[in-house]
Amino acid sequence: MSLRNVAIGLSSVVLLGILCIFGYVFISFAAVPHNIGGMLSLAGFSIVLLAFGLFPPAASIGISTYTKNSVSQVLSSLASLLYGVWFAYGAYNVFYLHLDGLSVLWFVFAGIYFLPILLPLWTVAIVLNRYHAKKSELQFLDGESTNKEPGM
Repeated sequence: MSLRNVAIGLSSVVLLGILCIFGYVFISFAAVPHNIGGMLSLAGFSIVLLAFGLFPPAASIGISTYTKNSVSQVLSSLASLLYGVWFAYGAYNVFYLHLDGLSVLWFVFAGIYFLPILLPLWTVAIVLNRYHAKKSELQFLDGESTNKEPGM
């Protein structure tokens, strides 16, 4: 099993966890049996909110797929894991400890509030990947093989 598969798997688990939290919150607080029309319009609005909440782990999956450097994949997985912990803590705080009429807007701001932590991790992952690719390219052009066997 390669590190890339582990990184993508971890980010996917975080993505699935966020979907489960969102589904539970939607079913718990939005499902009103006598108001099916309002529930359907809220479901459409919830898909927009969900897109904001799922963007960070989806971006981490994209970065893990794009990068070939193991350190870059670990950084994107770390970003996804930290966001998942932040999202779970925030959902618990907003929907159970301090429930309000505007609590659902937290889904929009969860990713935005965490961007100051995610952007540096993603930037370092992409820069390290480019540095590693450039270094490998220069070694190849110099005639040095990166896969030399011992004794040769």
